[in-house]
Parts: sequence; C-alpha cells; structure tokens
Amino acid sequence: MAVVYSQSAFMSLSDQLDHLIQEIRSNPPSLRKLDLSNYQIGDDNGYRLGQALIQNTHIETLNLNSNRLGLRTAQALVDVIRVHPTLRVLSLNNNWLRDEGCVLLASSLTNSIRHPSQSKLEVLNLSNNHIGCMGAIAMATTLCNNNDNQLKQLSLDDNFCGAEGCQALAKSLSENSTLEQLTLKGNYGGHLSAKSFLQSSKTNCTIYRLSLDCSISCRRQLEYWLFFNRFGKRALASELASSLWPLVLEKSAGKAHLMHPLIEGRPEVLT
Repeated sequence: MAVVYSQSAFMSLSDQLDHLIQEIRSNPPSLRKLDLSNYQIGDDNGYRLGQALIQNTHIETLNLNSNRLGLRTAQALVDVIRVHPTLRVLSLNNNWLRDEGCVLLASSLTNSIRHPSQSKLEVLNLSNNHIGCMGAIAMATTLCNNNDNQLKQLSLDDNFCGAEGCQALAKSLSENSTLEQLTLKGNYGGHLSAKSFLQSSKTNCTIYRLSLDCSISCRRQLEYWLFFNRFGKRALASELASSLWPLVLEKSAGKAHLMHPLIEGRPEVLT
C-alpha cells in the first residue's frame, strides 16, 4: 500500500503529523510506500518522523522531497538507515541537509565495529541539498567501502560539490562494485573531474548511467564504457586493443547502439 499525504483543511499540520506518526509506529504490514513530498513539515517534525520510523519494519520507499529538512532529520535518519530491514528507497531532494547532514547519511551506510550497519538502502536522492565538498568526499569514502552497503543509485544533482568533491566521487568508482547510477549535474566539477570520471569508467564494471556536466567529446567516451556495463559486454572492451578505441568512437559517432556491432559483429569496419 502506498500512502500519499496532503494537507487537510480540517486538521492542523501538527495534528496530521501526530496521526501519521502514530500510524507508522503501529507498523501495519500494508504500509510499504510513504510519500510526504512538498509537505513542508520542517526539521523538528522530520526528526520526529525519523524516530517513529525506527519502530517500523515494513516501509520500503520513503519520499521526503521539499520539506525544509536539515541536520536534525539527518541525525534521526542515520539510525533508520542502519537498522531498517526493508527501506530501499530514500528521496530527500530539495531540502537543507548541507555537508553535515550528508556526512551523517554517508556514515549510516558504512559498517564499523562502533557503529554497525545492516543497511538495505539501494536508492538515495540527495539532489539540491546545498551539499559541498566535505559532504561529497564523505559519500565518496562510503562508495569506496562498497562491501558495507547495497547502494545502487545515488543522486547529487544541483549541489556545490565542486572540483575536489567531484574528483573524489570519480576516484571512488575505481573501487566501487555496486553502484549502477550516479547523477552529478550542476556541481561545478569542471574539466578535471570529468577526466577523472572517464578514467574510472575504464575499470568500473557496474555503473551504466553517469550524468554530469562535461564536453560532448568526454560524454561520447564515457558512453563507450557505460555501454559495455549496461549490456554486460565489458569483456569485449577489455579484449579490444586500446589503439582501436578512438576508431570505434569515431565510426560510431558516440552512439552506444552502434558500438557493439562494430566490435563484435563487424570487426572488418575497424580495418
């Protein structure tokens, strides 16, 4: 069952949240998806919601987009992510988590002796949260420890990660083997971070969607490697002589659907 809440003209926001929190704590097995997007509950109420979620064991998808959430909410969600047995999708787009909140959420995905984590989270959306370099580096560290989590999709669009933060994320892909999709548009990463992503994409065998600001030439080269991951053809790319890569890109015009025939089905076009 999916629950989408909207403000009622007959109940105050506080009364509606009290009712919702009570329902979450009652832990009904049918409550699998909770959508509170654009509800503007604020950070204190976000903390209350997080505390209630610790007692819930059935919610799989939680949408808290556009709710003016900040550090207090992040503090509550850390424990939720670490222990919740079914939560797989968490969307926090368009809030105010900043670096501090991002660091906390990144820590919740990493297992340690002091803070053990059994996170089942696969999709995390932190776009438009005023996250800077420090938050991006913390998330990159988490991605390097990929054996500790099951994260497959990470969205960080429209933040302030900058060149240093984006390069840290790029380098983390060289060690990560679980992430499949990463979006980083609008982060002022610059040319060097795009080159770092290109370098990492040559060895990463799982990521198949990578969205970032880069030149057309860089995008075409990235798409070459992403294509092989997307269709499980990485072995082909590994066996192809490196001297032929530019020719493949030129003849396919950077179009993924043409690359596989060029390499596997019609090798004569490379001569």
